[in-house]
Amino acid sequence: MRGGESAADAETLLIQELKARGDEAEPDRALTATAAWALQGAYDKRDVSDTKVITTTAQRFGFAGLVLGFVAGSLREQQAHLSLSELFAQVPRNTRINRYGIVAGAGSDVAMVIGAVEASLDDFARSAAPGSTLKLHGKVSERYERASVFFTSPEGSVRELPMAARAIDAQVEFPSVGQYQIELMGYGATGPVVLMNVPIQVGAPESETADAAETEPADPTLTAEAAEATLLTLLNEERKRRGLGAVEPDPELREIALAHSADMVQGGYFGHVSPTTGTPDDRVRKAHVRVSKAGECVALELTPARAHRGLLDSPAHRAAMLDPLYTHVGVGVAFVPDKVGQRRLNATLLFGRRAPKAEARQSAAALIEAIQGYRKAQKLGPVRVDPVLTAVANAGSRVLAKGAATPQQVLAATQVEMQRQVNRTRVGRVACRAFLEIIDRYQLSTVPLLQRPELAGLGVGVAELGDESDPRLGVVLAVEAGPKQTLRCQ
Repeated sequence: MRGGESAADAETLLIQELKARGDEAEPDRALTATAAWALQGAYDKRDVSDTKVITTTAQRFGFAGLVLGFVAGSLREQQAHLSLSELFAQVPRNTRINRYGIVAGAGSDVAMVIGAVEASLDDFARSAAPGSTLKLHGKVSERYERASVFFTSPEGSVRELPMAARAIDAQVEFPSVGQYQIELMGYGATGPVVLMNVPIQVGAPESETADAAETEPADPTLTAEAAEATLLTLLNEERKRRGLGAVEPDPELREIALAHSADMVQGGYFGHVSPTTGTPDDRVRKAHVRVSKAGECVALELTPARAHRGLLDSPAHRAAMLDPLYTHVGVGVAFVPDKVGQRRLNATLLFGRRAPKAEARQSAAALIEAIQGYRKAQKLGPVRVDPVLTAVANAGSRVLAKGAATPQQVLAATQVEMQRQVNRTRVGRVACRAFLEIIDRYQLSTVPLLQRPELAGLGVGVAELGDESDPRLGVVLAVEAGPKQTLRCQ
């Protein structure tokens, strides 16, 4: 905090607002410097009202968190008090405000920036030379179980570096000239949460040209339907630029997405996990929507263009928007009114993969080929198709083919066959057995058991389930580790 009586008065108001939310915050040097820069900009009659401009400035001062809002004005004016109150009201209730910067100017003028820091990181440079490496060390806060580092390259590709737990130990290589976007994501009870999103300039100066989306004014007459159509158009234009097929609008997915946007507005929160409807997968499952893969993006912004740009600037969200496996999307928008006459749109984009029904009619050989391909893509070795394990898996599939079998009955049949094979060969075997229903070969790439480096032997049995209107494939797996290795079955 910098300044005299006005800064102290502003801090008193801030503490009152924080107490009402149940938050506690501490002053932050980078946010204080940002507030000073913004206040001087207001005196110089520069437009410093855009949150992205404030965010970029805070990052230049070394802030490694999320900027949540900014306000400037004279405390003698009622409008300034209203704007200050609205500054806190616009922050979703499930977002913790724990950092702030306050600067006093002439008379009773003040500027305030609020933010959130939920990770402790060693300092790192915001520019680098081509061919260098950025090392990130630290940990995310205790309310998260684990973390991931995502980054977008100058060419637009996204990569994830998952961490095993809360500790962060990542290295990001910079082979190309241009801007990389580094994002830290925390995973916990509230779902995935962006904790940091900063650009790193590699061998090139930062662009001074603002994106048109950043300066687009809000349209007070915009309808939710028009906003949804714009978001869909912008999404498919970006996919086309990247050589990807368009995602088709899906009424079922849109109904789920719209309900989630409305739930966020009504509940005063922002995120993927709802206190009432759970996770995106929970919502899809409860709606009985048939997709083999689902993903969700949420945005809270003044315009569709800003929402689209903000999602693309987030590496994790960008990866979902440009995932070639997605075929359909539902876009739902609900508006959030505020006290100063603006509306923000709360948008949910719910992606889904609707595979052809023929995908649920596959042979064991086709599934084995797919498994080998998925392992190769992950730089894992091929798996030996073992006759004993195949016999074990087929024993389970025969039970499935008879109809109305429970998973327990399927696995019991595989256990009986395994014992029979041991008695026949007089060779002890230790194998993991699993049963799953799929509608798309892609789902096999998400089975952890099939992605283990120590996996060496494999048997697959299949049985067609359901009818023509709802085809499904029952898959029985029997797998084992290599010599002197142990395979975790869970």
